[in-house]
Amino acid sequence: MRKSSVLRVQPAAHHQNGGLHLPGEGQLLPAVDAVVREVALRYPAAPEDDGGFGDLFGTRVAIHGNKILVSSLKNDGGATDAGAAYVFEKDSISGWIQTARLGNPDPTSFDLFASDVDMYNDTILIGVRHDDDKGSSSGSAYLY
Repeated sequence: MRKSSVLRVQPAAHHQNGGLHLPGEGQLLPAVDAVVREVALRYPAAPEDDGGFGDLFGTRVAIHGNKILVSSLKNDGGATDAGAAYVFEKDSISGWIQTARLGNPDPTSFDLFASDVDMYNDTILIGVRHDDDKGSSSGSAYLY
């Protein structure tokens, strides 16, 4: 039996008139012989700054093996829209579990940490589109 997976990301919802911003979610869809079943990766509940409206959880996603890296580029941990990323790993008993939270190590407002993400094996690369350390929106990248 051949197994494969398809990832569908439902980014945060934005309501044009009322300004409603809901946290998003990523969904991994395992496909086995053309039978598809959804498995949701929900936005983490802790710490306090996680799961807020408008955090854009699931905007960027990277998958390698049994790991998924999910961005939350407007997460307010440390500063407004500083950004964060989350690692989920496949657990044979409980499904997908969060194993790490990568917060912006140098948070300033509107950095958008995790505006781009990628991973290979245990190596993670995270882009910070609007990091200002070398000038206005000069950007940076972190390798974990």
